[in-house]
Amino acid sequence: MDAPGFEEEEPRWGSDGSCREHKRLRRAERELVRAPEPIELVDRQGPVLSGAQAIEASGVGTVPDIRTFHPRRGRMSDAQRAAMDTLLPRYGVPEGPLDVATLFGGRPVVLEIGFGLGHATVELARADPSTGIVAVDVHTPGVARLLRELEEHGLDNVRVVHGDAVELLRERVAESSLAAIRLFFPDPWPKARHHKRRIVRPDLVRLMASRLQ
Repeated sequence: MDAPGFEEEEPRWGSDGSCREHKRLRRAERELVRAPEPIELVDRQGPVLSGAQAIEASGVGTVPDIRTFHPRRGRMSDAQRAAMDTLLPRYGVPEGPLDVATLFGGRPVVLEIGFGLGHATVELARADPSTGIVAVDVHTPGVARLLRELEEHGLDNVRVVHGDAVELLRERVAESSLAAIRLFFPDPWPKARHHKRRIVRPDLVRLMASRLQ
């Protein structure tokens, strides 16, 4: 008989000698790393589809207007403010549809999403001047820093967009116009209720695929 005020604890060890708590943790780990549903870009009845055909076949004609980033507020120095005021008009892109054919004089165009402080963008632009880069980010201090780097190195194969890359892709980039898309360090949005905010999700991957040549 149990002593008053005490309850019998659940056995920590199973009949096979294994630890119940260890088994529970292993099950939880498997749930966390379970692979997501694969993104189908292949017609089961026929050949591989183009990006635009994949969007139409999937039934995803539009992309939900859900923000994929968390705005970061940073203090701007006087030099950064000056860069935004004077250099963004020079290294930015005109309003309206993105004219990829003339933006870099006929050079192939790569879209870079989330360039941060622009270190990789500058290095890639210097290493391959035959390719044009449209670099997109929402972090204002990072945009200002990249603008100053472009001016310092005299690079003419980079254009900067200060804004939402999804909005740019959806509203301003034509289908089959980009040579490549580079996506740097996307926010993982680990909580299940935030998965809809991931930039790497089926509807946005299909949108990106439709803009590739």
